[in-house]
Amino acid sequence: MKSSKLPGIAFIVTLSLAAVLLLCGVAAAQSAQLQGVINGRSGNTMTVQDQGMGNVVVVLTPDTQVEDVSGVFHARKKQMGVTALVPGLSVQVKGSYNAQNQVIADTVKFNSKALQTATDIQAGVAPVEQQTQQQQQEIAQQQAKLQAQEAQIASAQKQITQVNGEVANAQMSAKTALEEAEARRNDSILIRNQKAAVEKQANEFKLKQAELNDRIRELERILETATKHNTDLRERVAKFSALLRQNGLSDDISQIKGMESPPPVVGAVKRVDPSNRRVELSIGSDDGLVVGHELFLFRQTPRPEYLGKITIIAVDPDQAVGRVNGTTYQGKKIKEGDLVSSTIKPRI
Repeated sequence: MKSSKLPGIAFIVTLSLAAVLLLCGVAAAQSAQLQGVINGRSGNTMTVQDQGMGNVVVVLTPDTQVEDVSGVFHARKKQMGVTALVPGLSVQVKGSYNAQNQVIADTVKFNSKALQTATDIQAGVAPVEQQTQQQQQEIAQQQAKLQAQEAQIASAQKQITQVNGEVANAQMSAKTALEEAEARRNDSILIRNQKAAVEKQANEFKLKQAELNDRIRELERILETATKHNTDLRERVAKFSALLRQNGLSDDISQIKGMESPPPVVGAVKRVDPSNRRVELSIGSDDGLVVGHELFLFRQTPRPEYLGKITIIAVDPDQAVGRVNGTTYQGKKIKEGDLVSSTIKPRI
C-alpha cells in the first residue's frame, strides 16, 4: 500500500520544485541594476548612460526611493526628492524591467559631491543656452526687418515702373494732340478753338508729367533710404553671425567674410604650390580662421626670417588655404614647415 503512494508523492514534489525554479528564473530575468550618469530628464522618466548597456530609460514612480549616501561604507543615508535627479549626476539604480524594456526604479542612490558637481554644471549651462536663444531671436528679428525692407524696395521699383509707363503714355497723348491741332490750325476758327483746347489739354498733361516726375524723385529717395537700411541690416546680421561662430554655434548665414582681425593663432605650412603663390596651412575654422583673414609668414630655422603676408581664401575645420599678398619678401621661396601667425609681427 505504501509503495503504491510513493510515485505520486515523488511526482508532486518534482512539480513543486519546477514551479519554484521557474518563478526564481522569472524574478531574476526581470531584476535590473545599473550605474551611470543621467543625460536626460523628462517628466517621470530619466535616461542613464551605463558603461555596459548604453542609454537606459528609467521610470520614476511614487514608490521610488531617492537616497543621498555618504561615508566609506555608505552608512549615512538621506532621503531626497526626484527633483534632485538632474542631468550630469552619477547614480546607482536598482529595479526591474517592464514590457517596454524600461527600468522601473525601486532605489536611486548618489552622493552629495556628485550632486553638487551636476548642479554647478547646470548652473553654468543655463546662462549660455539663454544667451544663445536671445541671440538667435535677435537674428530672426533682424532677418524679418531685412525681408520687410526688401519687400518695400520691390514695391517702390514696381511703382516707378508703373509711373514711367504713365509718363510715356501722357507724352504720347500730348504729342498726338498737338500734331492734330497743328494740322487743322488754318482750317477755321473752330479748328483754332479746337487747337486751343488741345493746347490746354497738353498743358494739363505737362502738369501731370511734372507731378509724375516729382513722384518719381520721391520714390527714388525712398528707394535710396530703403537700400541704406538694407545695407545696415545686413551688417548687423553679419556681426551677430560672427558672434555665434566665435561661441561655437551654428547660424543661418551661408558664409561670413573676415570682417575682424584674426584670433591669436600659430600654424605651419603643409604644402606650397609650384608658383610660390598659394600655401596649405595646418589650422582652419576650428582655430577661428575665416575667409579674408591676413596672417604673417615667417621661418625660424636656421635663422628667423620674415617671408611676407598671406590672405585666407578657403577654410576647412582643420586646414586652410592662403594666397601670398603680392610677392614674398625679397622673392624668398616658401617651404613646408614655415610658420604663419596673426600676432607675431615682422621685424625688417
